[in-house]
Amino acid sequence: MRLLPEDLGRWLRFSAASLLLPLSWNYKTFQGLGCLWLLRGQLRYPAAVQQKEPLQSFAGYFNTNVFLAPAVLAAAVRLYEERLSGQSTLMAPEAFLRAVMAPVAAVGDALFWGGLRPLVFCAALLLAWLGWPGWPLVVLAGFILPTLLVRLLGSLQGYGRGHQVVMLLQHLRLADLAIRCKQATLVLLGAGCALLLHQLELANGLLIWLVPLLFAALIPLLALVLRRGISLVLLWWLALLLLILFLPEAVPPLSQWGN
Repeated sequence: MRLLPEDLGRWLRFSAASLLLPLSWNYKTFQGLGCLWLLRGQLRYPAAVQQKEPLQSFAGYFNTNVFLAPAVLAAAVRLYEERLSGQSTLMAPEAFLRAVMAPVAAVGDALFWGGLRPLVFCAALLLAWLGWPGWPLVVLAGFILPTLLVRLLGSLQGYGRGHQVVMLLQHLRLADLAIRCKQATLVLLGAGCALLLHQLELANGLLIWLVPLLFAALIPLLALVLRRGISLVLLWWLALLLLILFLPEAVPPLSQWGN
């Protein structure tokens, strides 16, 4: 289907509305209500259609990656409008959503939550520790703006390609990109740890050799705590609090190194 100039505004509004999709989450249908709300606001009924079809079939279970959701939902809109206009479609829009939501969720979560976000935030944290005042721009340019662009381009491609948007996602090899992001994150973490341990050695002498022993003791303790049902998010917040309280005293700023 050829996209018209006015479609840009239509799908720009759709992409903005998709930011509210996580707010519809519940334990029964997950994102089902949000899916129904987004589709209801985007469907265009042909003039020949006198009786509008009910959309309750879209209110069931739906759960996928929030950044790639506009692509699959826009493709479902395309399939639904083709069915209303009497065209033959490869599969029903409801069946399409049920078929693609799990694979798209897997690759999207691996890329954005497991790959891109740790990479960008580790880079921002390292730059902040080195004293660069523009580190928030790294988060803005590296994660927030790209995900907004993915929402918009995904909705345009989804509506333009219909069910074939799945082939586009496969062609982009997002899973491989997620692996590259994770590898780059490990490189950044390694560089940051090397700088930190080097400065601790300069500041505390032989105490640096206690750090590997401390980590060796903390790993089984952490595993035991997690098996007891303690929230991993809570542990992350506690670790961040400890870094804020003790790291500035143990490690001087980069500008003071060598003094």
